[in-house]
Amino acid sequence: MKNRTTQDKMVNSNRVLYTPSPFAKNNLMYLQETGTLQALSSHTSKRSRLASFLFFCVKKGSGTLSYEGVAYSLSAGDCVFLDCNKTYAHNTAEDLWCLQWVHFDGPRLSQIHDKFMTDNTSPVFRPISLMPYENLLTELQELSGLDSNVRDMRISEKLMALLAQIMSVPMSYYEFFELGFDDEPIAISSVHGTGTGDLLDAVLRVLPPQEEAEEEDDSIKVAVIGKPNAGKSSMINRLVGANRLIVSNIPGTTRDAVDTHVENEYGKFTFIDTAGIRRQSKINDKIEKYSVLRAHMAVERADVCLLMVDA
Repeated sequence: MKNRTTQDKMVNSNRVLYTPSPFAKNNLMYLQETGTLQALSSHTSKRSRLASFLFFCVKKGSGTLSYEGVAYSLSAGDCVFLDCNKTYAHNTAEDLWCLQWVHFDGPRLSQIHDKFMTDNTSPVFRPISLMPYENLLTELQELSGLDSNVRDMRISEKLMALLAQIMSVPMSYYEFFELGFDDEPIAISSVHGTGTGDLLDAVLRVLPPQEEAEEEDDSIKVAVIGKPNAGKSSMINRLVGANRLIVSNIPGTTRDAVDTHVENEYGKFTFIDTAGIRRQSKINDKIEKYSVLRAHMAVERADVCLLMVDA
């Protein structure tokens, strides 16, 4: 295994050149090369007649791919799976791209690639998220540096997982492009949650900027705290002169901190009714834990704390 970091006028790359064992070459999916590349200037890379298969993803930027006489436009989020025995070339556009890739080979990989091309009809596909592919490529680079007699088998396992990820891309997603939307469709999965981040980003982009209204609250905040059923809500109702808060003999009636605003000849006041606070060791209910947490937050924002004691 050789780890090479290369920088010239065209690219800055960090790659691992891997030499598999004879056993791996004859029986397993095996690694040849993996790494990342950041283009520094516009250039074209051309290859052909390599006993290898290439998978790479575009992490950022854009460019073009030429494969079997067909040109494909690539942008951030696209993935490519191709047979390097055939002539291919790729070049970055002005927004210089960053790629993460792996060269690998193995028994019957040619048939697997043929099946991929039959299903996809193109070496380029756009998954819902790059994260699973990026994670697998990163794990492959880490595994290549291990000193273990089962290293090749673990690498083969990751390569099989990568192939499974490639072959499981929902091709029906691309049918939505035929509907002629102005913007690119966003595929999401309710089961796995993939794509929801992209959807949220798209929604935020079209929302008007939010203007935060600055509320000036010059009232004196009084937090009424104490054990459950100490009479906190009754006290606030008495001070306010109205039955604003629910009063009950059942402990735990007040679950959340409730603000009650009062203005009189003495000034402006905000009375904060809080849930009863017991010893931490006696709290088992999750709702009560949340209620106590809210009571602590009320204490922190209060100017004055009124401690109620049932004597």
